[in-house]
Amino acid sequence: MKEHGADLVVIGGGFYGCYLAAHEATRGRRVVLLEAGETPMQLASKVNQARIHNGYHYPRSVLTALRSRESYERFTAEFGQAVRADFTHHYAIARHGSNVTPQQFALFCERIGAGLTEVSTAGHFDRTMIDAVFRVKEAAFDAIALRDVMLERMRVAGVELLCGTRALRIAKASGGLCVEASNGTRYTAPRVLNCTYAAMNDVLAASGLPGVPLKLELVEILLLHLPPALQGLGWTIMDGPFWGCLPFPAFRASSLYHVRYSVHGSWQDEGSASFRPDVQRPGLERASAATHMLKDAARYVPRIADSDRAGSAWVIRAKLPGSARTDSRPILFVPCPAARGLFHIMGGKIDNVYDVLPILDEALGQA
Repeated sequence: MKEHGADLVVIGGGFYGCYLAAHEATRGRRVVLLEAGETPMQLASKVNQARIHNGYHYPRSVLTALRSRESYERFTAEFGQAVRADFTHHYAIARHGSNVTPQQFALFCERIGAGLTEVSTAGHFDRTMIDAVFRVKEAAFDAIALRDVMLERMRVAGVELLCGTRALRIAKASGGLCVEASNGTRYTAPRVLNCTYAAMNDVLAASGLPGVPLKLELVEILLLHLPPALQGLGWTIMDGPFWGCLPFPAFRASSLYHVRYSVHGSWQDEGSASFRPDVQRPGLERASAATHMLKDAARYVPRIADSDRAGSAWVIRAKLPGSARTDSRPILFVPCPAARGLFHIMGGKIDNVYDVLPILDEALGQA
């Protein structure tokens, strides 16, 4: 095998891997980024609800809400060319089964400093199912435009981006750590970032290293072309019968995510002993829950039944165990105890990447 030296190897070209690679390269480090796919940001960074969180989503996790508020303005300013704000976004409180009342939601938003306006004229809702409707400030992002920004940023920073290159194993080496890649090269560096999200434990299991406890979910996002009456709108139903429909710029459609029907299965991933369904293989079919999603959604927004279906997007979503109890989305940043210089990084939301930076700078300075 060929040998190649670097200051930092990043495994995984999702948004976090790309952002952190560029961040470190601008500090003068020689950075190699290994991405298994043919282009970065094609899995979870693309297949999500494309929501730029401004805090409203998390009335049961004030810390997550506050961190989202901190990041929202910074993210929308930094990636303005990828931001889609040309729609009206409503948060609606379900009349039955919600975990938060309209009064509690308004008080929560006041506490975190998230502006909102209660409206009575949002006629697309069935008001027998909805207790209150609030207009909010929360945009969406275009994952393709965001990827293009990151590709240019990495090019300018000097990141050596290697697509179609899978990290096979990580081992200790005289220069720190050695990452054996599928292109027949060993990349040696004192520091390695494992930013592979739902695939985080794959390379660890192959390397004989301890896994990271994760909860993985197979998620379907329904793609819709909304009828004229719903054009220019996005909405989120809180907070029990939870579902939302937002512009999905990367797919030139709108997305429908439903908490009851979008998750087709979940499993615990501990590493080598984990059960990992092969859902990433291109062309793999799954039985869609589109009919159930649309029928339930139409109880709250009747005109959504007139939408044209544009298929579904599928992805494996990763969560930290226990996060569902509070709906929090903490960032994982942990060193590997068996391989000095190896760090595992996973973010639950794209726009909270800024929380990683001070921790990363401190860790890499000490590694």
